[in-house]
Amino acid sequence: MNYSISGINIGDKIKIDGEIYQDTYNHNFRFKNITSPSTTVSTGNTINYFTLDKELWSKNDWDTAVVWGQRIVKVKGTLKPIDGDNYNYEFTYTTSTGDATMLAYSKSIIDDANGGALTTTKDATLIGILEKYKNQWEIKPRTKDDVEF
Repeated sequence: MNYSISGINIGDKIKIDGEIYQDTYNHNFRFKNITSPSTTVSTGNTINYFTLDKELWSKNDWDTAVVWGQRIVKVKGTLKPIDGDNYNYEFTYTTSTGDATMLAYSKSIIDDANGGALTTTKDATLIGILEKYKNQWEIKPRTKDDVEF
């Protein structure tokens, strides 16, 4: 994802005027009826990451979506290639009740951080935005700097 296309950089605080709604397909929060373009309020802000230490439910769990959707988290786990998937890796991390799994998107960002495609399972720490896609949770690193092996 290239956030700089719109002149917004990681660490910028922006203001958007519009309505927030929860889409019916993926249950993510979105903006609609935006009345003004985004305005940069401040730059270079420190980003506080949430530590993900619980399993996220994969179906229509509204409470989980409200608490965790669109949050930026830092989590240590294991990346594993998925046969035939050109976009995601499987990402397994440890919680207080056992292991949990989600998708890590985008494969191209992770491959760039690794210096090539993963061919075997590999430990990694990911920083990314949590979002649901087709009723499944994904962690979405913003750049290759959000992936540490």
